[in-house]
Amino acid sequence: MNLDIIIGARPNFVKAFPLISNIKKYKKIKYRLIHTGQHYDRLMADVFFKEFKFYKNITYLNVKNNDANQFISDVIKKYKKIIQNSKPDLAILFGDVNSTLAIAIACNKSIIPIAHIEAGLRSYDKLMPEEHNRVITDHLSDLLFVTTLNAKRNLIKENISKDKIFFVGNIMIETLIRFKKKLNKRKKTNQKYIVLTIHRPENTKNIKKLIEFFYIIENSLDKNTLVYFPVHHSIKSKINSLNYTKIKFIEPMSYLNFISLLKYSKGVVTDSGGITEEATYMNIPCITLRNNTERPETITHGTNYLINNDLNQFSKLLKKMDKGVWKISKSIKYWDDKVSKRILDIIYNSFNDKKN
Repeated sequence: MNLDIIIGARPNFVKAFPLISNIKKYKKIKYRLIHTGQHYDRLMADVFFKEFKFYKNITYLNVKNNDANQFISDVIKKYKKIIQNSKPDLAILFGDVNSTLAIAIACNKSIIPIAHIEAGLRSYDKLMPEEHNRVITDHLSDLLFVTTLNAKRNLIKENISKDKIFFVGNIMIETLIRFKKKLNKRKKTNQKYIVLTIHRPENTKNIKKLIEFFYIIENSLDKNTLVYFPVHHSIKSKINSLNYTKIKFIEPMSYLNFISLLKYSKGVVTDSGGITEEATYMNIPCITLRNNTERPETITHGTNYLINNDLNQFSKLLKKMDKGVWKISKSIKYWDDKVSKRILDIIYNSFNDKKN
């Protein structure tokens, strides 16, 4: 069985790691890693490749992530050239980035079965590009692997056959568990700090909104609490001239360095869905700078709060985070170290069933 495993943005690298680590145990499965180029610079891609040891069987599409429509079009064209010469039995896609949608469309037009890992997530926000990406990909997919039973219910509501849906758990948490020993070797700093990440267009298009967030952060925290902000390349030019006492702008970090930073923090302020899951698993206080989330379990079972555009609430939550007063997360089924095995067993058995 020949698989194409598609990666494009840094969250995909994190999710692909345990799958690739385990795949060697399945002698009849061969794979190639297709890197679209959505995140392509050293700090957004190369350091992850080195950390996860992604060296073998890589095919680079080298499509630069500029205009979204052009990027999706170019990925479709370049991938279709590859599969004309060598067609996989199955393409494995992760999450909801533009790379995921592009490959899903190319596979659908070329009659290549699709497995979607992290299927069924829904924010029900039609202004969110990722929502369109994940919905379309789910409806084009043949195997849908969900992180929670809530995600499974979302797919069933959309009349996707139950036979296609598999509750396997959260593969990103498996990566976190696999790096646990390395994390435990990292030294804890005496500095009190909070981690900040912002990258979504609704928060970054308007510089006034960013400055408003920064102002509240500066004026809500204790004078001895710092804020470390790994700056996404898409907004670097917008904030270069800004200077704050407590907020320290730093370069994007490798996976292990970022998770270490998160582990020893007082909490995280973010607009990333994946980070809310990592914070929930690690029991790290979390504030999300959004009005909705496709990961409601991080609120119902986890450490996450949404601010819902309420800046007064944001300030109050920051003060609580600074004081260490926060809810405790509960365990979530299948957020463990066996997710990739569940996925690969289903893929392997599905392929063998078709042959027989």
